[in-house]
Amino acid sequence: MASITQQSAEEFLQKLLTEMTPEDEQYIMQFLAENAPTAGPLREVVQNILDEPVPQLVKERLSKPLLPGKNKPITPPRKKRK
Repeated sequence: MASITQQSAEEFLQKLLTEMTPEDEQYIMQFLAENAPTAGPLREVVQNILDEPVPQLVKERLSKPLLPGKNKPITPPRKKRK
C-alpha cells in the first residue's frame, strides 16, 4: 500500500488547479456555495489546506516505515502422511 506524502498531495492538487477549466471552477464554486457557504473560494480553500503545517507527530509517524509486528502468525507444522 503506497503512502501519500504531503508533497505528493500538494503536487497533485497543484496539477489539478492548473488543469481546471473555468467551467470546472464554476461548477465547483456553485457546489461549494450550495453545500458549504462559509468555505470561501475554492482556490483559497485549497491554498489554506496546503499552507496548514503538518504536526510534528504526524511527520515522525510518516517518516517511519510500517514494520510487521513482533507477534507474527506462525503456520502450524505439516502433518506427515501415513
